[in-house]
Amino acid sequence: MAQLVGTKCVICQEKITNELDSRYCRDCGKPRHTACVRLPDRPTDELCYECGVPVGTLDKPVEPKESPDFLQYGTFPVSRTCPKCRGEKYKRVKPLGWIAFKWDRVCKDCATRYTPPTPWWAALTFVGVGLLLAGFGGISVLLGMLKGDPLRLPAIACEGFLGIIGCLSIYHGLRSLFNPGDV
Repeated sequence: MAQLVGTKCVICQEKITNELDSRYCRDCGKPRHTACVRLPDRPTDELCYECGVPVGTLDKPVEPKESPDFLQYGTFPVSRTCPKCRGEKYKRVKPLGWIAFKWDRVCKDCATRYTPPTPWWAALTFVGVGLLLAGFGGISVLLGMLKGDPLRLPAIACEGFLGIIGCLSIYHGLRSLFNPGDV
């Protein structure tokens, strides 16, 4: 791959001085600062799905568009097919969230971005791990309280926290199983 430091950011036209806060776009291959990226309001074939830069431009500065909040935070409609036109043809794009079992999709017919539902195996994994954590945390808290040792309070708090994380995991898994988000 070509040297990134020393090139100009395609969005702000500033010189890239550090590889840690910049990269080549995975979709269009143009150099850009991470902070300059603004996803397009409505992805099209003329705009890069990954960074929002017009595909045909490299030399002139591009004014970034203000994107709505759902593009900044990564909450898109959840559906197996396009929620707008019910189209089944799509292009895969990198999800913005931390946890994703499948890549987001952009409909090839109407350019609507949406997220596929959590797979059933992942939902069952959340439930299974949650049961283990909640069971361990709950039993440990009960046994710790029965002993009545005040020096064990920090350990009881940590075990209780594990139990709460387990309950949240169970909730997320069951919600994903029974309400996968189909519109």
